[in-house]
Amino acid sequence: MLKTKYWKIGNKKNKEVVCILCHNNCTIAEGKKGRCGVRLNENGALFLDAHIASVCVDPIEKKPFFHFLPGTHAFSIGVFGCNFSCKYCQNWEISQISNIRDEVLNRYLRCQDVSPDKIIDDAKKSDCKVIAYTYTEPTIAWEYFEKIGKLAKVKGLKNVFVTNGFMNLDAVNFSWIDGFSIDLKGDESFYEQIVGVKKDAFEIVLKNIKILRQAGKWVEVETLLILGENNNEKQIRKIAAALASIDKKIPWHILAFYPCYKMMNHKPTTISDIEKAIKIGKEMGLIYIYVGNIIQQKYTFCQKCGKRLITRTNFSVNKDFVKDGKCAFCSEKLDGVWE
Repeated sequence: MLKTKYWKIGNKKNKEVVCILCHNNCTIAEGKKGRCGVRLNENGALFLDAHIASVCVDPIEKKPFFHFLPGTHAFSIGVFGCNFSCKYCQNWEISQISNIRDEVLNRYLRCQDVSPDKIIDDAKKSDCKVIAYTYTEPTIAWEYFEKIGKLAKVKGLKNVFVTNGFMNLDAVNFSWIDGFSIDLKGDESFYEQIVGVKKDAFEIVLKNIKILRQAGKWVEVETLLILGENNNEKQIRKIAAALASIDKKIPWHILAFYPCYKMMNHKPTTISDIEKAIKIGKEMGLIYIYVGNIIQQKYTFCQKCGKRLITRTNFSVNKDFVKDGKCAFCSEKLDGVWE
């Protein structure tokens, strides 16, 4: 197991510890794990006991990132476990670790069995320019991913976090992460009823988005629309207005829900619902709004001259009209990370 940094002593007599890595702030009894299922209290100290669930090479657009090195590939890695319990999770078979038997988990390598050097070497051999920490919530394995990320920076690679944005940014050092794809799931009631966390998660995630943007980190945000849960006009307007108040240049990816996990009886999102959200987002002043998983083609336009600069068909990207991060027609600088 790996030693962790983000915890404090709880009840010293009972060897309890309090994890401060995310805002769940789990009090963990000796011999037990936190909500995420990977942070273990062993004899009054907190350790990371995580298994690697998946390693894969993905288009960066799949994360989704549309303004971060478009057209490149990310070496993607994720662990079993999560600090949320979303009823609609598409990766629930690896995120909801309490459903997984120990004998199944033990078939997979633990984090300490795969060195950061190995990850970086494999990424370079795969011609990837980015390491993506993804699939489940990467925050829960922070110490391991931080080791990989810092080495990646030395080796000339960038790091992106695909996250629910619920980490404690007052505690962690996030300087090694270049970009964040943050899932802003819904309003307060959605977080409480559908995600299974405290109501103020909505404000916590928004605050973290603001902190990261003020720190100069590139941030893109996604929201999965679920009929009857987070798709009414008031809820969508609240999300879009909150993002616009932070930075109107934050790309907002609107995704369609398909029945999954504990919400198999819910209807899929319709095109009209997506269009309504796009309209509201534009009214709130958001500049870059993208439809995620319901149409094949997505475009990025120059905000000065209006010319189409990037065409995405599925995960194939044509960016012939972007030169050194600028519009090839009028030389307007594009928002994002381009090199």
